[in-house]
Amino acid sequence: MPYRSLLLAALGALALALPDAAAQAVRVQSFTFRPRAPHRVGTWRNAPTDSVRVYWGGFSGLRAVPGVPGEFYALTDRGPNVDAPGGNKFFPFPNFAPTIIRLRAQADSLVLLGYLPIRRPGGALASGRPLPAGFGSTGETACSTPNCAGTPYPNDPWGIDAEGLELDGQGGYYVSEEYGTSVWHLDATGTATARYTPWGTDPRHLPQDVAVDSAYRHRDPNKGFEGLCRTPNGKLYAFPQAPLAYPNAAVGGASRTHRILELDPATGAARTFFYFHNAAPASGLNNDKIYLGDAAALNNHELLVLEHGGSGANTPARTRNRKLVYKIDLRGATPLPANQALAAEALDSAGLARAGYRGVSKTLVLDLLALGFNTAISKAEDLAVINDSTLAVGNDNDFGVAADNNFARLGTDPANVSRLSLYTLPRSRRLPLATAPAARLAAWQPYPNPVPAGQPLTLPAPAAFEVLDGTGRCVRTGRGAQVPTAGLPAGLYLLRPGPGRAPARFAVE
Repeated sequence: MPYRSLLLAALGALALALPDAAAQAVRVQSFTFRPRAPHRVGTWRNAPTDSVRVYWGGFSGLRAVPGVPGEFYALTDRGPNVDAPGGNKFFPFPNFAPTIIRLRAQADSLVLLGYLPIRRPGGALASGRPLPAGFGSTGETACSTPNCAGTPYPNDPWGIDAEGLELDGQGGYYVSEEYGTSVWHLDATGTATARYTPWGTDPRHLPQDVAVDSAYRHRDPNKGFEGLCRTPNGKLYAFPQAPLAYPNAAVGGASRTHRILELDPATGAARTFFYFHNAAPASGLNNDKIYLGDAAALNNHELLVLEHGGSGANTPARTRNRKLVYKIDLRGATPLPANQALAAEALDSAGLARAGYRGVSKTLVLDLLALGFNTAISKAEDLAVINDSTLAVGNDNDFGVAADNNFARLGTDPANVSRLSLYTLPRSRRLPLATAPAARLAAWQPYPNPVPAGQPLTLPAPAAFEVLDGTGRCVRTGRGAQVPTAGLPAGLYLLRPGPGRAPARFAVE
């Protein structure tokens, strides 16, 4: 064969062997939350001339708003707090209620549209303060001053360190939390109707508490249920941030075995599967620094998991920093026995296989660091599926607050911002989404919320509506995509839409 023909044949074979670079590229878009004056949580005074303004942040859960492109539900954690002496935490705003936030990604920014605070049964606000003994106490004290010199705040049996967010498909929400390793079910107003907890057999618990596998009591403190997702068939999967400290903390700290709680709220049935994170030997990123940050369902048996650890400069192989998205498959995995019958954390995959147990399979979907994820960000804790080719990943910025080295004052960390990145896969790598949506619009939430007096309240879609004041008196009716607030005094109101939609609270300020 002539040389020119050989060259053309070789080039043709190469073209077949290598995918088109443009077709295989992952597109990345980033959005930053830039809080403004209306987004202030509060002001803490270290001294008469030393004030610190604290703004919304701490986003640690994420879901796309069904049917509304570019909008997301996010979840704050327990609220602004910083390290304090003795392993405790300083809470500058002890009555802060962990909150579901509605955001819109536009241009290069995240715009805050509305708030839905989490409420305990009966409607009073929950708090982010630690739980008492018997409910999942972490042993922390909620300090009232940075150096813990003042009277501490009381623990709260309805305290919640909210981390994972999911929609229930009926207008409400599920929230997982890492204090007590529990999952809360919230109605459309954000009020808790059930709490699935490994501490639920304690006689002090309330009727809303439902007992689940007691093995999850052994979570490492503040490393309980970090991730949460719901499959189209209604099952929930809750992921502890780290391996359980079972049978002890030393075993858990060295383990690569993460448990996954499967919960069917319709029947109360529960099972536990397990997942292995990949080791990073001789990298400086030990097993106890590799976490599961969030999860999202693709279909009834395949889920996405965000695995992360480390921050700062990378080695050439990026082994000291990890930001990876895996697809896992529950098919073929073997459920573990419940209630501490097996110390799975003490066994590797071979040991569990010899005992007759098989973990979920996993396949790498995205290496976020290779796609430019900011290496200074440590807490990659938000993951959502937008469609069969687009994922969203965000981070928890801890409200941008920090403590100084001697616990003398509350400070800020301006570099620690909240970002959301969209990753669009090429057509050849589309994700196996279920044909039916996992949830409809979670709640009929108007925005902005709170709304400045006189500014119209925007509805997700045009509808008939009634506005009720705090006494239940109807003060406004109408139809359309906006609710006029001119003439409404400052305060809380209930927006009641037409049939088939849940009511929503809003505030005029």
